Amino acid sequence: MSRNSSATDAFPPKPILEFSFWLQNPVRHIFGNSLARHFLKQLTDECPICGTSVIKSEVTASMGGNATQKCKRCKRVKKSLSFFQSVAKIFTGKELLWEPLLAFPVSRGVKANEPQAFSRAVQVILRGIAIYGMRRPLTTSAPLTFFWEFTGLCNLNCLYCYARDKRVPYDELTTDECLRLIDELSEAGVVSVTFSGGEPLMRKDFFEVASYAAKKGLVVFLATNGTLITKDTAKKLKEIGVEYAEISIDSATKEAHEAFRGLGTFDKAVNAVKYCVEEGIPLVGIATTLTAKNEAIDETLKFAKELGANQVVFLNYVPARGATGNLELDMDPYEREKAIKQILETRENYKCFKRVAILQATYTARISREMAREKGSGLKQIGFIDVDDPQMSRLFNFMGGCGAARTMAAMTPNGDITPCTLLPVKLGNVREDKFIDVWTNSQILADLRDRKNWKGRCGRCRYKIVCGGARCRAYAYFEDYLAPDPACTLNADLLATEGRKLSTK
Repeated sequence: MSRNSSATDAFPPKPILEFSFWLQNPVRHIFGNSLARHFLKQLTDECPICGTSVIKSEVTASMGGNATQKCKRCKRVKKSLSFFQSVAKIFTGKELLWEPLLAFPVSRGVKANEPQAFSRAVQVILRGIAIYGMRRPLTTSAPLTFFWEFTGLCNLNCLYCYARDKRVPYDELTTDECLRLIDELSEAGVVSVTFSGGEPLMRKDFFEVASYAAKKGLVVFLATNGTLITKDTAKKLKEIGVEYAEISIDSATKEAHEAFRGLGTFDKAVNAVKYCVEEGIPLVGIATTLTAKNEAIDETLKFAKELGANQVVFLNYVPARGATGNLELDMDPYEREKAIKQILETRENYKCFKRVAILQATYTARISREMAREKGSGLKQIGFIDVDDPQMSRLFNFMGGCGAARTMAAMTPNGDITPCTLLPVKLGNVREDKFIDVWTNSQILADLRDRKNWKGRCGRCRYKIVCGGARCRAYAYFEDYLAPDPACTLNADLLATEGRKLSTK
């Protein structure tokens, strides 16, 4: 495995339209009011008596569960919420304050029939607004998703892999440390955790740790090369509560796939997809890393359909960390834009998938908007989120492209916290620092959250809010996470023959 990844489920379109109404300027001013933000904090405070927050309890109740407010303080806050809902109904026609928020991309893979995870997602969104304000783009109070490089070990040696040393573990967290971290993530409000690597199934305690994460209320994803998944393994993944299994398949043809990943890997990965589908894992996807050597978009989608996968993820190669010597694999900006357009066009022929996503390419928002204007349609996309209504453009101002530092974080096998797996900037270490303290207080994360800090054209670009560029690629080329993203055609002239250490002016 050589990338970060995850999944999402579709959300009902009607609440999305309602949410777009809430994102107009008057509401931004309301949420920017100190009194309103104080109220949001009260709504999202975890009550030691009731064992939950008012907002999580109410969202759970609205989804068929039982409200659990017991103490006088929470009952008082709930009454205030009822009054606020009545006011909200005047403007939206809806009684539930958070109903529009349910349409927001609260977490990849969180579904409306998962009350615990869904209420947790709404909680961190609202608390994020309480802490940081109704900023563009939004920052959540804890990551919606946490990418965990569970081990540096891997049984493959893929051509473009960013992993450093896959032969031996390097001071990896012990099982007890892993379980303690799960407690921290759950307490902080993190919604989902993606186990990746290396190859996560190489660690003997994977099932123990992943099972514990599911029991603590985290939505569990697995990103794997698939070669270690047998029918029994797939059954066990289903039993412990894995919601999404993503298997790396880089081509629909055996020869091309194995040119990247090694002999004997193709059939095993294909069987892994089939086993996971047969065992009923809710979401099974394949992930293809786009490089200068593979752009067979239609063939990939057709092959995924034949295998029975219900999601396809196209990952854009980033020459990060150990992959910095393979710059020739990185597509030039015009090749990449052509591939993105082809994906956006071709996926319309594959309605069988729950999602066809393009990652590490935040400029997909710009490209899809330009395509929409050309065709007179409303097609727009950022990462896993796509909408077809032209009124939805406001949503993108709050999703903001890459979620690094705002809605996601990552960790290396030895416990180093980073903004994402492809941006190897150490923020702290879970052996020494409490995770939520790093998320809240890191100056690096604060810099990444404020797009006024962007340098060069990315700092001046009209798409700065909806896109912002891929910070991981800016760092890979310029060793500066605030530099322009050289993969965008608007920055194409920044790339020289050598492709590194270039001026960001």
